Amino acid sequence: MLRNKSFVKRTRKGNIVRTVKEHYLRDDIACGYEKCTNSVCEKARAEAEEQQGTGRAAGGGWINPAAPLSSAPRNSVEWGPHYLVPDTNAFVNQIDIFERPIINNVVVLSTVLDELRGLSIAVYNRVRAIVKDAERRWFVFSNEHHRETFVERRAGESPNDRNDRAIRVAVKWLDAHLRDAQIAPVLVTNDEDNLRRAQDDDGIRACRMDRCLGVYKEHPELLDMMGSVDIVDRSSTDPAWSGYADYLSSVQIQAGLKSAVLLQGTLQIAPYNYLEGSIYATFPDGKERRVLVLGRENMNRAIQGDKVVIQVLPKSKWRVAPSAALVDEDEDVVPDISAKPSATDSTSVVPESDAKDGNASKRARTSGGENHQHNAPAADAGVSSKSEDNSEPDFINPASIGDSVSEGEPTGRVVGIVRRNWRSYCAFLDPNFKQRGTRASNAPISVSVLAMDRRIPKIKIRTRQLNVLAGQRFVVAIDSWPKESRYPLGHFVRALGSAGDKGTETEVLLLEHDVPFQPFTQNVRADLPPEGD
Repeated sequence: MLRNKSFVKRTRKGNIVRTVKEHYLRDDIACGYEKCTNSVCEKARAEAEEQQGTGRAAGGGWINPAAPLSSAPRNSVEWGPHYLVPDTNAFVNQIDIFERPIINNVVVLSTVLDELRGLSIAVYNRVRAIVKDAERRWFVFSNEHHRETFVERRAGESPNDRNDRAIRVAVKWLDAHLRDAQIAPVLVTNDEDNLRRAQDDDGIRACRMDRCLGVYKEHPELLDMMGSVDIVDRSSTDPAWSGYADYLSSVQIQAGLKSAVLLQGTLQIAPYNYLEGSIYATFPDGKERRVLVLGRENMNRAIQGDKVVIQVLPKSKWRVAPSAALVDEDEDVVPDISAKPSATDSTSVVPESDAKDGNASKRARTSGGENHQHNAPAADAGVSSKSEDNSEPDFINPASIGDSVSEGEPTGRVVGIVRRNWRSYCAFLDPNFKQRGTRASNAPISVSVLAMDRRIPKIKIRTRQLNVLAGQRFVVAIDSWPKESRYPLGHFVRALGSAGDKGTETEVLLLEHDVPFQPFTQNVRADLPPEGD
């Protein structure tokens, strides 16, 4: 036993319990290679063979769960036959790629699993599900309990740096252990510091995710599936765009909620107007009221279903008119109804290129039935046009709001995100997208896609298969929404089929309403009685 850690903690019921954790190091942990000649690995395979009931059929044969790693993995010019060893960030940011069946012979370190459990239980469960699929040939190597790969945390070393070092030590041990088999473990990481230390200090094979996917030349769509985690801004060339406001810090948010200056609730976007959101929040008087969040700037990068924190705007900015119904309009030519109305609004909101194309003539229908130009002043879209005093505060205390509605409906702006509600979205290419200039056939291009759910804003992705995606339905995921970007940044996940096809549209409906329809796994089918019984 390496250590015995004892501590006390309070349960949810208020009871005090004493917990003892014992950490053991072992020297009988197998490497997972199916033909390893090490005595420890041979013994592990023999013990598993005695319990073939735990094995699973794959490709007509049985894969030993103690050694699923193939003796003939994917071969590359640079590394030869190799296994992939992703770090934690690779799984968190690129789990959609790792779920593709083509990515097999992967070593998952116990250090990575422990980090995933703390960072994202959803990603952790997805990785565990892949490991259980014998056909994928994934193996969990318990480096934290192996006597030769466990590392102690050094004085002054952060937990993250210690875990990165543990990952590098495990890869280095696997490299030495598999040298006679001429199979190389390759560390996959997008952490520049971890990559540099692995290559320069430890002398192990390591690469970024895009370089790793370059080996799969027959699957160019894998590069399109990479999350846009290191892209600052690629969405707007509008010189007037200055970006969204910064969020308040967690300390400021907690203090504001405690003092009832800020309100918290789930953002719901109106189905008839994607620029109108609202939350239901409990005010200091104990009553629940609706607060509108109008326009992209006031939504401040929040989307449908996000749990948000808002400030209530001054009464001069409350809504006093019916909202506009936006139907099939290009958001780029619709003015942000959160903007302060002015005499120049009718001309400043329409880009010159769109005006030339005639897009500025698109219309909105108000709930009263009148037609208004989309480039009309913001007051026509439902925001009070009262002039503001220079001394007027940016927001007001919710406690000062009474029951009177004569001054309009309260509005607010998002100042923080408590919990994101991002998911995968069925989408299609923006029909207003126009390619500028020429590009090489395999060069990525930034495009806008529209979600089938109209409450979701445009999503910017990079793709190398623009011609393939035209006229298609496909799935995308949001990676980030930096304040400099007008729209969220995401990546391509998978294609669904041609738009209008019965099977494709049926799958879109099932996915959008979260109805499970995937085929049963091999493990589930193995538990069923033989057909005909």
